Amino acid sequence: MWRAGRDSFWNGFYSRLSSDGEKLLFSTSDTIYSYDVKTNRATQVVKPSLSAGNYFSIFGFMYSDGHLIVDRFNKPNFTAEAKLQYQIKLRYTAPILVGDLNRDHKITSADARKLIRFDVYGAEDTSIEFRTADINEDDRISTVDVRWLLLKLIDV
Repeated sequence: MWRAGRDSFWNGFYSRLSSDGEKLLFSTSDTIYSYDVKTNRATQVVKPSLSAGNYFSIFGFMYSDGHLIVDRFNKPNFTAEAKLQYQIKLRYTAPILVGDLNRDHKITSADARKLIRFDVYGAEDTSIEFRTADINEDDRISTVDVRWLLLKLIDV
């Protein structure tokens, strides 16, 4: 059953599944969540405004190029014109832990080793790994980033 207002429901389940490259994203009738398969945890990403009409719900969404594109309407079967009228595009950037290069949700010596390899061999400057490795956010990976991470590891 899919909520279609305060006291009514549509028979069926209209959730959608997408990915931001790191985590799965899924929707309920009024909220979009991320799901981390490593930790088995779901976290609310956004609860978009559904006030564009009477009793609107989420009937579809997708992640594309840094945005969540959300289809909201008052019923699951709607026209292309209605979709364009009520679709919203929300900016979304997957949260990262700066310094967590192997994305295990903690900063360890394994991250430091990987950061030293990045400093020597380079990394793609558009990748999530680059964003986690550029600790001082100066758009390059250098010994300054390595020093910061090593100091963090020894808790100075």
